[in-house]
Amino acid sequence: MAGIVGRSIAEKWETDVAALMDDFSNVTTAASTLTPSDLLAAISALEQRDIPGPYVGYLDPKQTGELRAEIATTTASYAVGRDGDLVAPFGDSGMFGTYMGLPIWQTSLVATTSSLIGGAVFASGQALGAYEIWGPRIETQRDASYRSLEFVGTQCYGLVEISDTRGQTLKSAA
Repeated sequence: MAGIVGRSIAEKWETDVAALMDDFSNVTTAASTLTPSDLLAAISALEQRDIPGPYVGYLDPKQTGELRAEIATTTASYAVGRDGDLVAPFGDSGMFGTYMGLPIWQTSLVATTSSLIGGAVFASGQALGAYEIWGPRIETQRDASYRSLEFVGTQCYGLVEISDTRGQTLKSAA
């Protein structure tokens, strides 16, 4: 039971972080499916605004799947060489892999609005901020009236968009 409560706390954190991904004012929208060119266009948009890296990608599994399919079918030697691991299965850690030096994380919790999935590429440590008063805690509480043991999970944090110009929403068809 404590494991379920712990996973629920982590899911709430992930939900709150993912809700920020489509909030950046600057947007790169793919024509339909997300391609490596669309991803690189989002990175280029940050670079053209003189936003220093490193950058991080945070995408929906549909978007990462489209990237993987495009990389797997391309004849470009770059995709087959250094980033060939993106076409291989990966664990459930949320880390998709890297593409041209960009670490990409994935979650199915990014927002979908107007038939568009809204992931993002942003400057790590500059675009978004988090403050945690206390991390995940799981406690037990005895409930004598029901003759049971209750599991209580808490976490106290805040998330905020620090700098809108340091992020680029990356949209593709849902």
